[in-house]
Amino acid sequence: IPAIHLKRTQSGAVRERRRETERSARGEKQAARGHQAARGAEGEEEQLDTMSLEEGMAKLELNTPESVGEMIKSTLESIKCADIKSTSSKVPQPMFLEEEQAPAEAFHKMANMSVRACPVRSGAGPELIGTLDLRDTVKFFVEESKRENKTPKDDASFDPNLKLMGWEKSEAIKGILHHPEVKKAEKSLKYLAKMRPFQVFAPEDSLVQVASALAHGKHIVGISGGPPETAGLSKIITQRMLFQALAQSLQKVKMTVEEIMTSPVHTIPCTATAFDGFNLMATKDVSGVAVVDEDGCIIHNMSSKDMKLWVAHKEVAKGVQEASVEDFLSAVRRDGPKEKTRVPVCTCHKTDTIGHVAGMLASTGYHHMWVVEDKHPIGVISLTDIFKRLLK
Repeated sequence: IPAIHLKRTQSGAVRERRRETERSARGEKQAARGHQAARGAEGEEEQLDTMSLEEGMAKLELNTPESVGEMIKSTLESIKCADIKSTSSKVPQPMFLEEEQAPAEAFHKMANMSVRACPVRSGAGPELIGTLDLRDTVKFFVEESKRENKTPKDDASFDPNLKLMGWEKSEAIKGILHHPEVKKAEKSLKYLAKMRPFQVFAPEDSLVQVASALAHGKHIVGISGGPPETAGLSKIITQRMLFQALAQSLQKVKMTVEEIMTSPVHTIPCTATAFDGFNLMATKDVSGVAVVDEDGCIIHNMSSKDMKLWVAHKEVAKGVQEASVEDFLSAVRRDGPKEKTRVPVCTCHKTDTIGHVAGMLASTGYHHMWVVEDKHPIGVISLTDIFKRLLK
């Protein structure tokens, strides 16, 4: 009996030790799972903290001019001039004009290619002597028309090339070429190009320097690093190219249009003549005016783009001294060079965000947009406004 009792006692002890081992193993597993869960929860908490920090920074950046400026500068500093891409497939990079080209030929070439400004290369070497800008054609035409107090002369005897090129009936070209400053050019672009200096940056420069130049009157700048046959240029950067590089960041901005728009705006009734529209643009030194109906509601946009279209035309049925703004715009936009059709006018409201407007400017290709209230223009926001006021 004692032996049997001992055996049973030993068996019970073994079972107890086994149960303790199993309980210990289960405890370790539970502890491990608990530790992993704790680590996971801690990681999620850290992630949430990071997300909250990012969201908080985003909210700060998107709502104050100072932090928006810092965000944009940071974006521009991360992009080198060599990395920016062209937004036009039909304009060669880099495009430039030769000093020996006649002004009529140069203006017409730029208008046909829908190029607003172009550098001019010296005939004596690879030096770039300045910029030819189609914005000046508005000024030249208006001033010459006022000086003559009539539509420019019908004869083209002062420039026989006009007949050869088929522009002897072009009111725009004749008006521009009669201007004293254009006549000083003496069949070359040297005088006109020197009126607007051309600035060149290095490929390794960041877009911050470029943005500063394009925010203060320049429409284009050059990037060095090219061969002698391209006057040492590797590419040309335009306002549009810079804006496209920023568009994605700008679309996140929650500041309102009212904070950076230009106001008041210049308007012209639709019954006024096209010349009145160009005259207003020239005297106020603006690139566009709002065309309004009898109730003051905006119905059209007249800009330097329309001067480009007009210069590209051989002629328009009615002269600008007779045609109403509305008839003139319909004529040049209908018969102009074939390109993507655009809506006559694009508007926004002062309570819209900069991000919303940036998205519209990016998709339409416009350089500015009218700000309206009950269809009445009260302001304008342009690419220049965005660069100048957000990059202080």
